[in-house]
Amino acid sequence: MEKKEIRNENLLLDSWETSGNDLEELKKTVDALTKRTQFLRWKSGDIELLSFNDRRTLHTTLRKNGKDVVDKDGKPVEGDVPCVVSTLLSPDKLPSECQSLTLDSFLKSYREESVPTKELLNEWTDTTKLGIVFNDTEEGNLKKRFYLTSSNTLQTMDRFGLAGNFLSEPSLERDMLIAKQFEKDYGITVIARKVGETKKVFSILSDKYRHLDQDLIFKVIKDITNSGAVGTVKCHRWEVSNFYTKVWVEFPERAEEFSVLYGLKTEMIPGILITTSDTGDSSFSVCGTWRVSGHNSYILASEVKKKHIGNFTPESILEDVSQQVFAEYDKLPKALCDLITVDITDPTWDLSTTAGLKANRAEVEASIKTAFKSLGIVKAIGKKAEKTLREAMVEEFDYSVPFTAYDIAMSIFTLPERAVFVGKATRDLSNLQKCVYKAPFVDYKAQKEENDVILTA
Repeated sequence: MEKKEIRNENLLLDSWETSGNDLEELKKTVDALTKRTQFLRWKSGDIELLSFNDRRTLHTTLRKNGKDVVDKDGKPVEGDVPCVVSTLLSPDKLPSECQSLTLDSFLKSYREESVPTKELLNEWTDTTKLGIVFNDTEEGNLKKRFYLTSSNTLQTMDRFGLAGNFLSEPSLERDMLIAKQFEKDYGITVIARKVGETKKVFSILSDKYRHLDQDLIFKVIKDITNSGAVGTVKCHRWEVSNFYTKVWVEFPERAEEFSVLYGLKTEMIPGILITTSDTGDSSFSVCGTWRVSGHNSYILASEVKKKHIGNFTPESILEDVSQQVFAEYDKLPKALCDLITVDITDPTWDLSTTAGLKANRAEVEASIKTAFKSLGIVKAIGKKAEKTLREAMVEEFDYSVPFTAYDIAMSIFTLPERAVFVGKATRDLSNLQKCVYKAPFVDYKAQKEENDVILTA
């Protein structure tokens, strides 16, 4: 007997994501994602939007697993079941309300096979509240193809002059605006994914969108490995979702070289972060990274970006990475080396005395505060989160020992790792990761002189 394929429709959830640290496993994951991805060229005039503006109950015969539920006497059991009232949006008519139907009945009117999973149904009717029907004409016959939608779908419709949070909540005003815009019959690129007969739209982009095969990630890594410019290439981590693929690779041999060459007390591991997106949420980018040995958070340096428009090759990307990313690698460890000679603690202070401890603390606190200001930490994560992190950093220093600007910079490098626990403002750490990269280039000596502490008996 032929083995039946096991399908997991929850792979289409907005929340689906997976991760690991093995490149072969990443390749399998990306290949599977690519296999279920469709890049469709449509006309906006050929789509109808089903806007679900309510969730009600309908008194009807209960059904389970495709069959009527019956009592002990074999009579059908009736009850209230969830139903939807939808608004049909199309280019040639004003929004009109469709009749109330159970979810099961509504889906079966468009689908050949099973109803999506409970999780997909909840996401669709409670969160995204939007369905798409593509009017596909095959050999003169019209076939309506039904798609679930991602919450990202409407947010990518800015090319229709639509944007803002109002798109996420169905209303007559929103629906009329969308229907009116669709009259213009744009050429569009639709990124959808399919598992079994369940199809879901993740983005609606312009017809100029150019798909970049995710295999480009592995070509870039292979070219970097073969170049021999960075020594051993090691995958530290990768993450894959329906919106992004990210892979962090590192060059541990260069870290050892920098430590020896510049006399760094803590190893700084260089690498790159490669990011791409099928759904238009990101360009294909290669960003230089640094990670403090023993820590998980990253510092982001120079970046090479390629939009999903135009022509370029893996070779041209590698050339840009070599000139804009790899050529910058020596700058950070060299700057850290220079900071080792910049005293924050005055060598004449007696740190065994209360006065010496107070002076040392005041000087470190002033250096941290002015460094945060110079780096733009408030702009990156907000005033409240900045204050929390700065005060926590001040408390962690042992003021019975002397410090240099190197110690302050190395502590600042750990901010992204600390910020994870601060709050909503720090969920996207990319701005903070870019800010802290500049920590070795702050003029700590000038700031020390500006904030000089005069120690009196």
